[in-house]
Amino acid sequence: MSSFHSIAQSEQRPDKGNVNFSTGTVLLYSTVSIGYESPDLLKKSVKHSLRPLVKFGVWNARVATNNVGSQCSIGLSYVIGSTSHHFEHSSEFVSHFDKGLKGQPIVYIASLYRPFVGYRYDSQNNTFIFKIGVGWKEVLQMGIGCKL
Repeated sequence: MSSFHSIAQSEQRPDKGNVNFSTGTVLLYSTVSIGYESPDLLKKSVKHSLRPLVKFGVWNARVATNNVGSQCSIGLSYVIGSTSHHFEHSSEFVSHFDKGLKGQPIVYIASLYRPFVGYRYDSQNNTFIFKIGVGWKEVLQMGIGCKL
């Protein structure tokens, strides 16, 4: 029995982090970003994982006019669950920049806190990751990714 257990452990992929694509919206405001989530900081825990993350992307706000800009974020993602189905909470610090028009420089706008709470499918046997949940400012958020 112990030889079967050691074979199953050796077949598990080493944790090199993951790359993900995320989108979020709340009618007049939306974002699209690509990011990297580092390897788990709590490697010895079976149910819990804590992963630093970084994302880069664009935002679009349609209030009086259509404004577009870029954003970057850093944060932590906490995931709990021992099967492929997990609960996720992430906290990010997001900086927004206005896109420079016709040779104008990119202008810093603001930095905001962005929480996310939701469901995460993260299979132990393959590379696919899917998550969906709610947050602020983007009320509905969704992402897909793959393990490295």
